[in-house]
Amino acid sequence: MDIQTEVVSISPQDVEYERPEAPPAVQVIARPFLKWVGGKTQILPHIDANIPIELRGGEISAYLEPFLGGGSVFFHIAQRYRVGRIVISDNNRDLIWAYETVKNHVDPVIDALAEYQQIFWALNNEERSKMYYATRDAFNGKRHEDTDDVSFRVERTAQLIFLNKTCFNGLYRVNAAGAFNVAFGRYDKPPICDRENLNACSRVLEKAEIRLCDFSEVLQSVGSNCFVYLDPPYRPISMTANFTSYSPTNFDAIEQQRLAAHCLELDQRESKLMISNSDPKNINPDDRYFEETYPHFRITTLSANRMVNCKTDRRGKISELLITNY
Repeated sequence: MDIQTEVVSISPQDVEYERPEAPPAVQVIARPFLKWVGGKTQILPHIDANIPIELRGGEISAYLEPFLGGGSVFFHIAQRYRVGRIVISDNNRDLIWAYETVKNHVDPVIDALAEYQQIFWALNNEERSKMYYATRDAFNGKRHEDTDDVSFRVERTAQLIFLNKTCFNGLYRVNAAGAFNVAFGRYDKPPICDRENLNACSRVLEKAEIRLCDFSEVLQSVGSNCFVYLDPPYRPISMTANFTSYSPTNFDAIEQQRLAAHCLELDQRESKLMISNSDPKNINPDDRYFEETYPHFRITTLSANRMVNCKTDRRGKISELLITNY
């Protein structure tokens, strides 16, 4: 597709946005039940403003999201627009197991989380810390087990959600061995069990095919009438801003180029693509990595607050990119 590269900067006041209303049969709007690094909830207005007009008109046959993470874009699109087929995927096994389990076995997950919440809220800070680290050890101790047993999947999903709600900064991070290694968060009464939202998420997930796989496997089936949203681990904008450890396999420069090669191929198939990534111009105004990697694509600069850094003085508002081929 011969589209001239265009770099656009927008701010929140430039975007008209209405949150989706729940359909009559669903009383609660589903929100992500996990907090994930780089979550898109705060920039949903920008994403919604930049979706293809074919999606608004109900003309898209399939929506695919190969880097699911917290799923805020998926939950938004699945509840707001008519799409014939939805495929969501990630290569993080525990994450995908959690989505599958909430989809198919939400009641026992809720029961387990309600018990976690009741116990946790009744403890003092020292006891809560001990409970957190004991749960983290149990979660890590079985990270190599691979089974379809429902009770195992329910327990593991409940552990993941509990850790996500009570860890420092709501962060998911693993070390080189694949072990979850985030410290205790010391919150007063974190909402460990959100029964209504979990039920709403389960209903929305019924619309989706959920797959555990590399992004390339999902992209093989993409055609001209498909919309693909890609939110990979971001390209680091400096040597110290290199948080990409969503899984034991880091998404390095080679992976960024592999993704770009697939996107350029999909562009030739006339698929509709939207890609999120970091803005290197936060550090180097002359860095044209994405203009050169995605020639003829439209590049929009967004403003977002990012809270990943453990040093509070290094958190705050930075720009990031939304890259589209339409």
